[in-house]
Amino acid sequence: MIDNYLLEGLVAFMNNGTLAKTATQLGITQPAVTRNMHKLEDELGVVLFHRSPNKVTLTETGSFAAQEAVKLLQSNNDYVSRVHQFNQNQAQIEVASNAPGPIIVLRSLHLPNVKISANLVEHNFISLLDKQQVTCLLINQPLQTPSIDSTYLGIERMAVNLPADSSLATKKQLSYEDFRGQTLLSPRDIGFWQKIYEDHIPDGKIIYQEHSHDYSKILNFSTLPYFTTNLTQLSTNWGADLPHDRVLVPLKDAFAQQKFYACYLK
Repeated sequence: MIDNYLLEGLVAFMNNGTLAKTATQLGITQPAVTRNMHKLEDELGVVLFHRSPNKVTLTETGSFAAQEAVKLLQSNNDYVSRVHQFNQNQAQIEVASNAPGPIIVLRSLHLPNVKISANLVEHNFISLLDKQQVTCLLINQPLQTPSIDSTYLGIERMAVNLPADSSLATKKQLSYEDFRGQTLLSPRDIGFWQKIYEDHIPDGKIIYQEHSHDYSKILNFSTLPYFTTNLTQLSTNWGADLPHDRVLVPLKDAFAQQKFYACYLK
């Protein structure tokens, strides 16, 4: 087993090219650098340096060893980071989602030691888990890899809220297509639902609101249609103070019914 400080000295010499600069970077004396060079050669059983009275340079083997040392040191640093992250995850689970619905449910449970990511995630799901940047992802697709497993949670179902005098309010089911060219109100941060709205409501005009108070106030003083799901009512912000005089009509589009999964490291 080669000590890290010997590898760090080799890398420092490769980067600096002289004993003096290497010693300065490492905060040790030149004789200490020289001793460490000899020790590393002894432990590896190879010659790493060309030595002349006025100059020390790396051999070809020395250059290769230094480049490999860079990789090994980085790997060691990554190992330490992963252990620290794992230890943190034992005390606190961090959960992220690509839509607000599952987060609404999670917040309603008031679970101890669960930290909810402030931002929705849109991509790099496998990397987020493998690098332990989050403990669990609540997303609308299962992940199955040698290191990741998934558990089905349930379905979020989209519906539209219409004024009673709307011509669409008498329908048992509607489609996004039925809102062609119409203006609708929506919260801003809704993850993948935004793309569904914009891709499947032809010429639709979606007014996005940043704040729940403004959202509910506009809805109560207008007749604008708006979408909710079977999870919205659990939200203490976006599910509160909504109009009580609307007709709720479910959407029949397949993509208006989203299955969610908990994805996590095995």
